[in-house]
Amino acid sequence: MKKLDGESEDEKVGVEKRIKALQRLVPGGESLDPERLFEETADYILALEEQVNALKVLASFFDGLEKEKTKEKSYECWKHAYGRLFLRML
Repeated sequence: MKKLDGESEDEKVGVEKRIKALQRLVPGGESLDPERLFEETADYILALEEQVNALKVLASFFDGLEKEKTKEKSYECWKHAYGRLFLRML
């Protein structure tokens, strides 16, 4: 059934359910009116995006450290093997 404002009761219930879900997701969102909730949601999304970017940088950094460590181990292993081979040749 359509109301005068063009929004059906089902649509209104659907919107209210989405707002309640959003209020549970956004820290402090349960105490916010919808307008402020949407502003906080935008800020929260930006903050999450920055956290993801920071974690990507950290992951890349530690991946580089692990690769460097692997290279060093590989170098030491080869150096040891070739050193023993060289000594046998003497």
